[in-house]
Amino acid sequence: ISIDILFEPIPLFPAYAGYCVGILCRLGVPIQYSLAAAVLLLANVGVSIVVCCLYRHQTILMTGSIFKLKKFSPNITWIKTRGTYTMYERSDSLVGLFVLLVVVIFVAMLAIFLMFLHLVYTLHRKLGVPLTLLIVPALTMLAGLIFEVVPFEICLGAYFMLPLHPIGHNIILIAVTPAYRDFVWHLISGGACGMVRKD
Repeated sequence: ISIDILFEPIPLFPAYAGYCVGILCRLGVPIQYSLAAAVLLLANVGVSIVVCCLYRHQTILMTGSIFKLKKFSPNITWIKTRGTYTMYERSDSLVGLFVLLVVVIFVAMLAIFLMFLHLVYTLHRKLGVPLTLLIVPALTMLAGLIFEVVPFEICLGAYFMLPLHPIGHNIILIAVTPAYRDFVWHLISGGACGMVRKD
């Protein structure tokens, strides 16, 4: 809500400048205060996520673990007051089950990675779309921000190229997939009119 409604920053690449739109900006709140509030809220979300992960990590560690924080001893007996619950003692069979799950996940990730490599090899033409409409514009804007060598007009053009990625992706998908390509060609060549039933 803060960034989308109350305060929405509009950057002016490649300069370290920008302006804002939104309710707070219309009310005359200085952009520095609105930006500081947005950064504070985002940082608060990030810290909360880290604390939740730390709490879960410390909860599952055994008492004698070297990763256990000395002043952190979570008590999870409150779980008994939440209704039906389950709790298992650590055993070799249970540890073996989790090791098996890790192996399965690793093999699945390896298979996905190999399939991705095959897709890169097979659809090398399709990879030109994210390269052209995502990576190159992003690198252009970053180069303008870091080195101040890219003019404002080029950075702004690169910024407006980013939303074109889905359109380019769909055009390439239709072009390289025979079933899609034949269907679209059938519609263009008058197939749509022929599909209407005549009595």
